[in-house]
Amino acid sequence: MEDRVNPPSVTGQFFRNLAVLMFAPSVILAWLPMIRCLMEGADYQWELPLFFWRTGGAGLSGDFWTLPVQAGLGTLLLYLGLRHPSRFSYWFLAIVLALYAVSWLLAYFMSPGDLVFRGDSLGVEFNIGLAGAFYSAVAAMFAILGARFEFALDRPRPVHPWTRANTIVLLMALAIVPAQFILFNRGPQHGANDALGVYATLAQWGLILLALLANRPHRRL
Repeated sequence: MEDRVNPPSVTGQFFRNLAVLMFAPSVILAWLPMIRCLMEGADYQWELPLFFWRTGGAGLSGDFWTLPVQAGLGTLLLYLGLRHPSRFSYWFLAIVLALYAVSWLLAYFMSPGDLVFRGDSLGVEFNIGLAGAFYSAVAAMFAILGARFEFALDRPRPVHPWTRANTIVLLMALAIVPAQFILFNRGPQHGANDALGVYATLAQWGLILLALLANRPHRRL
């Protein structure tokens, strides 16, 4: 039954949603190379900073295992944060974001050249060190503020059960897989088909995020 004396903290929910949605782009950094490794095999080479280490490989070799771990844990954090918030999900998210901020900052001062993001298929290149540190620190603060307002004040928290609508959107994301396989395996490396494959993967991740966001009527604990 809804608690009308102490309703859920709107401020807490606002900061929680901000923190979770700011965390979402970090998951795509693992999701995209994971999909490309699975689709293209050893033809695709990648490098990605992971906290205080630098990971990389070609296809399923090297540090590939870190990609599904990052993507899986990141998606789980998004699910918990958006649909089943708890003290654990708040503080886990805040700790992960704080580690991201510290690692970005250290890497920026110790080896700034290693933080140049290159997207050959899309023709983009930029340094993400300081921006990544600031962005992650702000998101971590939002997670802490969300926990402060939503739990420290002893307010009930909303829970959003998974519904048929969420499943339909998730299936739409999975339906993109055949198109990804075709695009990433036809034409030259870093050509037009590769770029379309990247856009398809970004759209796929957008649908997964939409599945986590969609249809959130409150059930309060």
